[in-house]
Amino acid sequence: MRPADGTGWAGQATDDTGRPTGGTDGTGQPADGGGQAMPPGGLVSSVVLSDVVREVTGRVLAREPHEIAGELPFEAQGLDPLRAIHLVRALNEALSLDLPTTVAFDFPTPDHLTAHLLTRYADATPRTAPARLAPGHPARDLTEPRNPASELPAPGHPAPERPPAPAAAPEPPASAAPLASTAPPGPTQPLTTAQPPGPTPLPGPAQLPGPHPSVPAPPLPPVRWNLAQGQLVMYRDQRRCPGSVAYNLPLLFEIHGELDEAALERAVRAQVETHPVLGARFGERDGVPYMTVVPGRGPSFGRVTLTGESRAEQLAELRALVDVPFDLAAGPLVRAHLVTLPGGRRLLLLTVHHILMDGTSTAVLIRTLKEAYRGERAQPGVSFGDFVAWEEELLAGARGARHREHWLRRLAGSPPLALPFDRPYDPRRLPRVAVLTAGVPPARAAALAATARAHRVSVATVFFAAYVRLLRRLTGQGDLILGMTVAARYEKRFQDVVGQIANCLPLRCADTGDLAGLLRSAQREMVAGIEHGACPLPEIARSLGTGGPLVLTNFLFQNFEGAELLGDGVRSGPGALDLRPFDDLPYAGEYPLSLEFYRDGEGYKVFLKYDTHVFDESTARKALTEWNAVLDEFTPDIPGIPGGNDGRSA
Repeated sequence: MRPADGTGWAGQATDDTGRPTGGTDGTGQPADGGGQAMPPGGLVSSVVLSDVVREVTGRVLAREPHEIAGELPFEAQGLDPLRAIHLVRALNEALSLDLPTTVAFDFPTPDHLTAHLLTRYADATPRTAPARLAPGHPARDLTEPRNPASELPAPGHPAPERPPAPAAAPEPPASAAPLASTAPPGPTQPLTTAQPPGPTPLPGPAQLPGPHPSVPAPPLPPVRWNLAQGQLVMYRDQRRCPGSVAYNLPLLFEIHGELDEAALERAVRAQVETHPVLGARFGERDGVPYMTVVPGRGPSFGRVTLTGESRAEQLAELRALVDVPFDLAAGPLVRAHLVTLPGGRRLLLLTVHHILMDGTSTAVLIRTLKEAYRGERAQPGVSFGDFVAWEEELLAGARGARHREHWLRRLAGSPPLALPFDRPYDPRRLPRVAVLTAGVPPARAAALAATARAHRVSVATVFFAAYVRLLRRLTGQGDLILGMTVAARYEKRFQDVVGQIANCLPLRCADTGDLAGLLRSAQREMVAGIEHGACPLPEIARSLGTGGPLVLTNFLFQNFEGAELLGDGVRSGPGALDLRPFDDLPYAGEYPLSLEFYRDGEGYKVFLKYDTHVFDESTARKALTEWNAVLDEFTPDIPGIPGGNDGRSA
């Protein structure tokens, strides 16, 4: 029931000209070379600056300003890398500055940050007085970016004109990431003639001039969208390996309480009305992939009874339901099964091709499914096609160029990752993934949280740095690239969109053996990567000109909004659709090696996923054992903590 991705990190803001605010190059320097945009005239007193810092910090942390302790580290008050980005955005907005995002780590308390602002930015004048930052101020919530390139336009700010699409580039080798320019110019434009922005109807029934009591409304015409960059990779992979189930994403729940089967089936089928992308089919025209969205053509719904008595036998039967290949051209690409177990217990199994949705989308989908079961019908709003248009516009403009420049600077000359394969790796072949399950028990989790507090980093950073250390042990490399999946929803309007919006960031990390140094560098690398994470991995690989895969291993820390629906579960009231976790049925994934984390009560559940084409199970188990040894290094003052390495196959 685990989604593939969707950590809850995102975001780089810009000012009204498209200039990044808070951008860094991964070294703590401003991404565009530096100075601060400070208005002329006026001095800011320490009282005013302190009020601004506390007010903005309170907004970001959803607390009152008087609850923000000036002498207490930001991290101890709940500031993680994502919130640090929001904090610096808001300060830049309030003070007309261009602070690098890492300032929240370089000056780790509100008082330290205030003193730094007084010393270095003494000529800055707040754009908005602290009194006007109070909740309810009509301008905007300062924790949200306002530039059209990274957020909806603020009131009174028109959206920018769409720049022309970039010129097409040659097709990459089969082993390379797909080109950014292979998509046709605009997801809402036909392939042959120019159209203004908006969905492009394909040939279909003519629209009636208005409602008529005796004539039913005709069905809505289908629309055609381009593919997002991440989708292009999955499309080409699936076309090259049509029998692969690497992208089959399972969601598994046990149904508690009374069930209205008819209402559940109606609710499942109705999801395509709220999330049109769930009805998509995929094709090509003149070698250019596209997706066609046909209203009303949504998920399939079936009923099945399992015969296995043991949990292992039942999971094997469920896995067989999941591991049926999808046909991207024929569809449907969403399958629902109402499953009955021996004894009468009921499960809901949803299997979705990953090309349609990411990890954050799974939480959105489950929420709207529950609403539809209660008879509520959410109206479709912003569509996935709008995201595709936004991505194309970003890549064609100045912000896309800045993102590419960051990744080119950071990744130039990086060595390929030398994973300890047992057999030769073929990048043209999709993985055949097996999963080992381990745990981080509550005592170990508490010790890792203490390590995070001691070094003023987030728990996610500690896990990420531990994975860097593990890879160093496995490869012998102190300079390496690993992926980190993030929820690339850089505009608020995309928060409730179901679609493939996640991005895998290729982060270059160095481990010289010093724990404190590793944690600091990992934090900076993660934050800088998130700032430039709107540039999709295929575009980064194309810009670098890599002849093979840029990322061979992936880190997933599932803390996106709504992740609790897929972990510990959320109880529902009487008459509602009460879905609770049943057992682990992990998503396989497209990387030869990956490590995924979920919150599990007071601890964490860990999935080590490995490609059986290139790794033996014994090699994977050794890696899992080594992982727990690394965690011992990260909690040296807490002896005797069990590692939780049961090594169960999932």
